[in-house]
Amino acid sequence: MIRPLRITDLEALVDFHRRASTNLVVTWGRWSNPRWPLWVTPLARPGWGGNRHTWVYKEGWSIHGIVSARALGSGVWEVDYLLLDKEKEHEVSWTLLNQLGFGIKETAKYRLCLAGDSPWLGTVRRAGFSPTGLWNLYRRMRPAAAKDPPLPLRPQHPQDEYPLFQLYNTVFPLTLRQMEAMTFAEWQMINDQRLDNLSLRQFVAEKEGSLIAWVGVSSRRHAGYFEALVHPAEAQGLAGIFDFILEQLSGKSPILGVTPSQSGLREALHNRDFEALGEFTTFMKDSAIRLRQPAWVTAQA
Repeated sequence: MIRPLRITDLEALVDFHRRASTNLVVTWGRWSNPRWPLWVTPLARPGWGGNRHTWVYKEGWSIHGIVSARALGSGVWEVDYLLLDKEKEHEVSWTLLNQLGFGIKETAKYRLCLAGDSPWLGTVRRAGFSPTGLWNLYRRMRPAAAKDPPLPLRPQHPQDEYPLFQLYNTVFPLTLRQMEAMTFAEWQMINDQRLDNLSLRQFVAEKEGSLIAWVGVSSRRHAGYFEALVHPAEAQGLAGIFDFILEQLSGKSPILGVTPSQSGLREALHNRDFEALGEFTTFMKDSAIRLRQPAWVTAQA
């Protein structure tokens, strides 16, 4: 039976925690599988409400699976926890993901991220999630130092928001964007929250009035982090943005970075001593029931 997590489930939850798999989904920005906060989430946010929705798969007294999502805003939720009973994981996984949103009247979109070699990619697709993006994670262990004179970028301004949304839509294939079906307001809400969480300083490059590249950089103590989007038609000529990133993160080590899966970017990063750590796929599921567009037909006499 699928239902929301309740405060009365705490004892069963402790028992489940001893049998559960590690978290199967990846959190954006941390690029890891965060451990389920056993003593925090159930007590602070029982059932659904506020900024988190949590469901359990329960048979009798025992819990065999948990899926939890946090609010990103504008009806979009990020699935950041999926834990399964190791003995029933294949039986439980599809049911939990297929009934995500159970008991909630409002329509919602659910996002999740999996490692590119995850054995659960097929299960996620069968549960109604559609792939929306392929991403590569890179790492450089040497302290940052620019290889060539960096490409000039300017700080991002508020009026760059919609051009940046257009750049995002250019980077990813039409088939993926149609599956994501994200409005500008939804994208803006998710993007703003991600940027706040990661404390990214943003820069853009433009050509003939259009944005052709965006980078976000942040640092914490000795380490650095960046994200980058580059117009596909300009990828070969924009390798210098990574020298700009290295200049911004001068002296930091290690440096982690994430970019869409584009061959031109992989080569540029490899030439700057970045190693590929892995590929990730983002997915989206819309809980709305889509109706066919009505059409006029000829009446039969």
